[in-house]
Amino acid sequence: CAQDVRDMFHQDSLSQGKRLAIRVMEALPTCPIPEIARLGRTLRKWKTTILAYFDTDGASNGGTEAVNGLIELGRRIARGFRNFDHYRLRMLLIAGGLDERSRKIRDEIAAAERARQDAKVALAGYEQSLIEARSESKKILDETKVYQLQLAAELKAKADVELAKMKDRARRDIDSAKKIAISEIYAEATNLATIMAGKILQRQVTEQDHARLMEESLSELSKMNN
Repeated sequence: CAQDVRDMFHQDSLSQGKRLAIRVMEALPTCPIPEIARLGRTLRKWKTTILAYFDTDGASNGGTEAVNGLIELGRRIARGFRNFDHYRLRMLLIAGGLDERSRKIRDEIAAAERARQDAKVALAGYEQSLIEARSESKKILDETKVYQLQLAAELKAKADVELAKMKDRARRDIDSAKKIAISEIYAEATNLATIMAGKILQRQVTEQDHARLMEESLSELSKMNN
């Protein structure tokens, strides 16, 4: 709240300061904190006078009050003056010191304003750097995602090629084993036919002979397989 009251007089324009002052004077009286609510009631009581500052291009009686305060201070220190000329001379001396003090105050205000402007520029630079850093981070993340997708596609392509090669080798191995098995079957059949033919040529084959030959051939085939 105190910061808002201070900010009323440090806006970029008087119109902005006036709008902030109106909001502050409307909000503070309803604050649940008694001290702040009392401050709000005081500001609302002096609303017209406070808003006049913004309507008169920043005019203020602060300087007059400061001079009057120094005059009263000098009078109290002197315990009063019996001679008006002495009183006037003393006030002129105080006024000379007031000029020097005013110059110092103006210099301090100017320095504070320069510091505020420097801080504003630094803040803008920081915000711009933050925006650039966020943009760069997003760019890096996007590039990383693209690279991950490319890498995944390459790995999948390599896996597909390797799988195709494995299937081709397995198919060739199966074909080779099949050819070997067929060749062995043909050889066995040839040997069996030869054995049967040889036994048939030795004598005339009866049904009993045929059955016996089949049993012998099967027996021979079994022995050869073993």
